[in-house]
Amino acid sequence: MNRFGFKIFFACLFFGMLLGLVHGCKVTRQVDRDVVTTDLPVYLGPRKTGYLELTALFLVSVDGNVERVQLAKSSGDTGWDEAAIDSMMHWRFPPPPSESKVWLRRTIRVDLIESEKLNLGQISARNLEDAEILYDRLRAGVSFESLLSDSWKAESLVKRGRYLRDMDPADFPLEVSRQLMALKPGQYTKPIEMHGGYYIFKRYDENLPRRTRGS
Repeated sequence: MNRFGFKIFFACLFFGMLLGLVHGCKVTRQVDRDVVTTDLPVYLGPRKTGYLELTALFLVSVDGNVERVQLAKSSGDTGWDEAAIDSMMHWRFPPPPSESKVWLRRTIRVDLIESEKLNLGQISARNLEDAEILYDRLRAGVSFESLLSDSWKAESLVKRGRYLRDMDPADFPLEVSRQLMALKPGQYTKPIEMHGGYYIFKRYDENLPRRTRGS
């Protein structure tokens, strides 16, 4: 049976609704606005379904720290469960309103998607208006490469342009990673707000263009 090495990028907690999740890299993510998670372990077991799901009981202290985690329902992989619980010991919840320790029951689901590295072009704009102008130029037939090459010019609307080789989609915010993984070589995104700026990405195959000034 084939075995997969999946790195978990984002954890879903069920608070009456499902939040999205993508594999990718080990990073700290804030799942709910008030619940801060840590890295979940890499999954090395057989891929029977497209996801793993376990239910855990958290003993939360008066300051929101996790004092104890008990497994209520296994994901089906005992080794992964144990490693996940070790990681969950470092999660942080909002302080209980009762000002006393409480047990919380949470179901955590992680989708398993095979990792793939992406070659990308990236241009960033100073604001949404500039980003939309750049996007309109692309739709009008101006090449992405020319916009990126012009980024060094003082009058350019492009704040910064660069090529990114072998990028892991999980190095980006969740929604951005989804958009990047949906691209086919030659396609580009609409302006994306990220890290306080606005970006347009283009996906390439194995051959990234060379960037040269004035070209």
